[in-house]
Amino acid sequence: MREEAENKNTKNTSNLRKIAEAAVASQQAAIEAYSGASGTERLLYELQVHQVELEMQNETLRNTLTELDAVRGRYFDLYDLAPVSYLTINSKGLIVEANLAAANTLQVLHGVLLNQLFIRHICVDDQDAYYLRRKECFASPRPHVWEMRFVRADGSPFWARLRANSAKNGELWVSFNDISGEKQAGEALQASRRDLKATLDVTADGILSVNTEGKILFSSARFAELWRIPQEFIASSDDSRLLAHVLDQLSDPDAFLLEVQRLYASRESSSDVIDFKDGRVFERDSFPLRNEGKQQIGRVWSFRDITEKKRIQVALIKSEALYHSLVVTSQDLIWRCDTEGAYTYLNPAWKQVFGYDIDDMLGKKFYDFQKPEFVESSLKEHKWLLEGNSVINFETIHIGKTGNEIYLVFNATKLLDLNGNVIGTTGTAYDISKRVQLEERLVMAKVAADSANRAKSEFLSNMSHEIRTPMNGILGMTQLLEMTDLNKNQGEYVAALRLSGYNLLSLINDILDLSKIEAGKINLELTEFSLHRCIREIVYMHDSLAFDKRLSLNIKLSEVIPDFIVGDELRVKQILNNLLSNAIKFTSQ
Repeated sequence: MREEAENKNTKNTSNLRKIAEAAVASQQAAIEAYSGASGTERLLYELQVHQVELEMQNETLRNTLTELDAVRGRYFDLYDLAPVSYLTINSKGLIVEANLAAANTLQVLHGVLLNQLFIRHICVDDQDAYYLRRKECFASPRPHVWEMRFVRADGSPFWARLRANSAKNGELWVSFNDISGEKQAGEALQASRRDLKATLDVTADGILSVNTEGKILFSSARFAELWRIPQEFIASSDDSRLLAHVLDQLSDPDAFLLEVQRLYASRESSSDVIDFKDGRVFERDSFPLRNEGKQQIGRVWSFRDITEKKRIQVALIKSEALYHSLVVTSQDLIWRCDTEGAYTYLNPAWKQVFGYDIDDMLGKKFYDFQKPEFVESSLKEHKWLLEGNSVINFETIHIGKTGNEIYLVFNATKLLDLNGNVIGTTGTAYDISKRVQLEERLVMAKVAADSANRAKSEFLSNMSHEIRTPMNGILGMTQLLEMTDLNKNQGEYVAALRLSGYNLLSLINDILDLSKIEAGKINLELTEFSLHRCIREIVYMHDSLAFDKRLSLNIKLSEVIPDFIVGDELRVKQILNNLLSNAIKFTSQ
């Protein structure tokens, strides 16, 4: 490269020489005399040629500098606008060059970022690691890549991936990009893997994953627990050691081994049962392990201890006999129908309720024993059941052998075969005929009670009107009596008589109100009245009763009790009258 450049410079110099000589070609006489000229004349000629040559060199240099400035401008545009952050760090650790991406990533103004210590932007915990990496960069000229944490201007940390190269002048060229999102995704993936492992470790199944070379990829804690495998066997990741330990526990190790070898050579899934020498029973499931490209890279084995399940199955067989006896003796009606609605099973309680022999009812449709008006709704419910739904508390009326009406409440669901296909319906029913009869009697009794109550209300209303007429006459005569000449005592007696008359009239109105309450028509009045006056009138009306029992009856009102309030004055008087009457009645002294 250097020789090429020197040759190029020599060639350019020779060209400039020729151009310079051509520029002074007009001085032909001087050129012709050159060969015989004196040394001074020859020197003058050389100087003229050299002057022209220098001027041309200066022009070429100016053009080259202009092109260089343009190239440098394009370089810095690309440098500043690059999406990757670039820094140049001198031997003192100062940032001497930085592009806009670096300033934006660190959240620092571009001008402020220059001449700052690079270490200021690194997390304190990672600064020692940075110094070690820096030494490695100068010790080895190759590019160095590592990850560490930076700190933005606002104090928030972020992860970055750095690529650094050392320069001969002691500078370090660094490029970096924010990988916080990548780190978070990686941490989330690791957390997901930990959660998955934790989940598999606590499941009832023991999980084992083995690759095509027989190396263990994963084994759950439950797997080792089920097979009673020492931890060192798991740590070795050697499937052959595990297999030897397993075979020693089985009732038929040869059959187990043959099945394992067959499945490793196949792509199918499998499920079977394994018997142990000690009586344990495991359920084994196996399926191919594939990568994202659907290529088989191993197998996954799942083992579940079903020893207790087997024991329950034996117990279930025993309980079926007990269940059968309970069905036979049950007082509830237990039944099964096919998809057409024909009875396929009825327990003995049906004969007791309907009066038919069971054989006479089997094979017939359920609606053959119903009242005609209930057949359509029952068929709809039967169709609903066959669609996979349930029926709760469906009431219908059947007809017994003697023609009696039988009120039944049905609870039913679909009936499935072992393959999950709907083959009919099944459920229970109970006889509510006695309850219905009792409810009818209660309804009749309620109708009679309501009729008697209405008669009572009408009687009270009529009587109240009849009593009000003479009462109004008494009150009118009392008013006339007050208008005559009366002494003080007589005036008080007449006033008490008038007040008592009005209170009696209020009681008559109360009787009318009772009829309104029973009819739901009572209304409360909201008017302003004097509470103090109301209290005095009630007390004055009871003075004679208190005097007869030699009781002192005084009024003492608190200052906090307002005089005028808004409410129903009549109802307030009724309450006060009842309270004061009871107080006098039940006070002896």
